[in-house]
Amino acid sequence: MMTSAVGNDTLSIVYRPIQHHEQQQVIDLHYAAFGTRFKSGYYDRCFMPTASPQYKEGDTLGAWYDGKLVSTVHIRRLIIRSGDDNVEYRCGDIVGVATLE
Repeated sequence: MMTSAVGNDTLSIVYRPIQHHEQQQVIDLHYAAFGTRFKSGYYDRCFMPTASPQYKEGDTLGAWYDGKLVSTVHIRRLIIRSGDDNVEYRCGDIVGVATLE
């Protein structure tokens, strides 16, 4: 069983961008939080160019407690084109939010 940050000193939680070599930890956290409700590979695609062509390292943020990744949020960059004036707009989409207790 994991040690919970609830009721403990939240100042000891470290928040920072996920680095490339930590992406598997994010995927593992999502499966731990949500189980198999989604198809295999669902969480992996957050880091793939087909799902997020504008992805840059650092778009996924993590929170560590006692050296263990306990929470993540992924900000996906999107470029959408307006049907009214054919102008492209850069947008952000918040996906992949998972937190363990």
